[in-house]
Amino acid sequence: MMDEYDSRLMERALGAARSAIQNGENPIGCVLAVDGKVVAIGETRVACGGPACHGENSMIECLGHRIWSVASNAVLYSTLEPCLMCIGACINAGITKIYYGMDAVDGGGYALGAINAGLTNKLIIHGPTAHSQVVRLFQEYLTISRNEGGIQYARSLLAFHDTFHCKINKTYCKPYI
Repeated sequence: MMDEYDSRLMERALGAARSAIQNGENPIGCVLAVDGKVVAIGETRVACGGPACHGENSMIECLGHRIWSVASNAVLYSTLEPCLMCIGACINAGITKIYYGMDAVDGGGYALGAINAGLTNKLIIHGPTAHSQVVRLFQEYLTISRNEGGIQYARSLLAFHDTFHCKINKTYCKPYI
């Protein structure tokens, strides 16, 4: 559960996702905060930069070596559940806490047990925390995008949402059985 502080930072990530839509990308944005201050904002750049230009990777790359001076107190807020590649980048950067808005078909959270087995500083992931807002952003993206690869990915996420999510007490669950 997110408090008001975390909700404000997730709203900043949603703003980065809106910016991504304006740039012709899927609505995936993220924010890295340390002690309440935003130190970096990222958005996906897959359409223009290639398949590894996810928001989390772009943000960490932008910070460069400076990431290690802030990561131990840093919290990542991402509109979409980070994939294994982005979770790996977060671990390598020293980030240990992630909030995400919506589950993803290619999300890496399923592997958290195996990932944490080898870590001294365990990774903590909370989500989904902004599911309905992110669904609306992907629906908006589908009405304006001409990027066929992005459209296919957005459709797969929304189909995953429609097929596997059930609303229970205003929260969403992802069945693993």
